[in-house]
Amino acid sequence: MAEDCWSCRSLGGGGRISPGSPVFDGRYWVLEHAYPSGLAGWLVLVLKRHAAAAHELSSEEFEELGVLVEPTVRMLRDAFDTEKEYVLLLAEGEHFRHVHVHVIPVGSEMPEELRGAAVLGWLKMEPQPSRVIEEVCKDLSRRFALTAGDIPTRPGRVFHLVSVTDWEGRGGEYMPASFDSDGFIHCATASQVLRVADALFPGRDDLFIVTIDAAVLGERLVWEDCYELNERYPHLYGPLPAEAVVSVVPMPCDDDGSFRFPSDVAIATP
Repeated sequence: MAEDCWSCRSLGGGGRISPGSPVFDGRYWVLEHAYPSGLAGWLVLVLKRHAAAAHELSSEEFEELGVLVEPTVRMLRDAFDTEKEYVLLLAEGEHFRHVHVHVIPVGSEMPEELRGAAVLGWLKMEPQPSRVIEEVCKDLSRRFALTAGDIPTRPGRVFHLVSVTDWEGRGGEYMPASFDSDGFIHCATASQVLRVADALFPGRDDLFIVTIDAAVLGERLVWEDCYELNERYPHLYGPLPAEAVVSVVPMPCDDDGSFRFPSDVAIATP
């Protein structure tokens, strides 16, 4: 992580740049909405570690990038009925010399003067309202899961939702009451956790989101089919040890009962 890089700060829990939740969270890249942007649906794949040029990417990072670009483009085509999609890699601008790949939906109504290289003009316009971006990201996250299916790339951080009472009442290791019936602890990625919260805990303002270091869990963390989407969720077969807990913060709940991804949660590992 670079101290003067705002992308690193956003990924590291120092305040997210985008008001929307991650659309997809991979091992090396996170897909999220660009901000500020006057164009809804403008997505960006951000490298989880700091690199200032494409030639600095590893073979594994290039490979995952290729795997993610295809479903991202197809998802935008489906969501916005695009004529074409622009894909460009940049690492420019003060505080943003950090490799990120823009994937931009171009619809039939996009003005000619904002096409081609001029498309960057959207980044200087009045940004879309935060609430609009939040809803777009929730929709695109679901669409991405349906389009991409289970992409065999696993992030280094997973998350668990728990009531304040249950968390504060735990002993050393944490074991939810549901473990007796399910046999595991339900977890989710950064792009899955809002779908879980909205589906299972609407309106709950007494939840914590627990950030977990997946590497500490080892083989006890198993990725399995779950819910109605064609993707896998992480399940922890055993108690959650204290040393695997990275952070515990309140889960933001809006007046309409829906949730937002916390801005102070770190997605990337140091």
